[in-house]
Amino acid sequence: MTKIAGAFAALVLASVPAMAADMVQRQPYYSAPAPSYNWSGFYLGLNAGLASGDLSNSAGLEPAGFLGGLTGGANWQWGNVVFGLETDINYSGVDDGVSGYKWELDWFGTTRVRAGYAWDRFLPYITGGIAYGRGSYTIWGDKADATHIGWTVGAGVEGAIAQNWTAKVEYLYVDLGDKQYGDLPWKNEFDANVLRAGVNYRF
Repeated sequence: MTKIAGAFAALVLASVPAMAADMVQRQPYYSAPAPSYNWSGFYLGLNAGLASGDLSNSAGLEPAGFLGGLTGGANWQWGNVVFGLETDINYSGVDDGVSGYKWELDWFGTTRVRAGYAWDRFLPYITGGIAYGRGSYTIWGDKADATHIGWTVGAGVEGAIAQNWTAKVEYLYVDLGDKQYGDLPWKNEFDANVLRAGVNYRF
C-alpha cells in the first residue's frame, strides 16, 4: 500500500510542471492590427467622362461630349490628411453647332491641388486649380482657333482596389474664360460641368 501511495504522489508531482507549461502555452494570442493604407507617392492613370456646358455669344450653343485622357500626380499623407498635386491632358469630343457655324473643344486639361481626409482605403477630397483647352470655331467654312486658360473647382472620391491600384469618381466645374477667335468682333467664354471616372497605378 505504501508503494502504491508513493507511486501516486510521484505521478502527481511529475504532472505539475507539464500542467504549468500547458497553461503558459494557452495564453490568448493577439495579432497585430493590419497597417493602414498609405496614400503617399506618385501615380499615373487614365480617365474618361462627359462634359456639358455653355458658350457665350454663340446664339445659344451648348457644347457637350466625351472627354478622355491621361492623369499624373503625387500625394503626401500626414495622419489622415492627404494633400496632392494632379495634372491631366485629354482628347475632347465636346462640340455643338447650328446651320452655318460650329464650335469644338479640341483638347482639354487641368493642373490642380487636392486635399482629402483618408479613412484607410477610402479618400474623399476637394480639388481646384487651372484649366486650359483649345477651341475651334467654323463659320461658313472659315475656321479660327484659340487657346483658353481659366480655372476649375470640384470634388471626388477615390478608393484603393488593390495595393497599387485605385479608382475614382470626380466632378469638376470648369470655366475656360473668354477668348477672341480670329477677326470675330466678340469673345466667347466656355464653362462646363465635367463628370468622369478614372483608374490610377501608384508607384
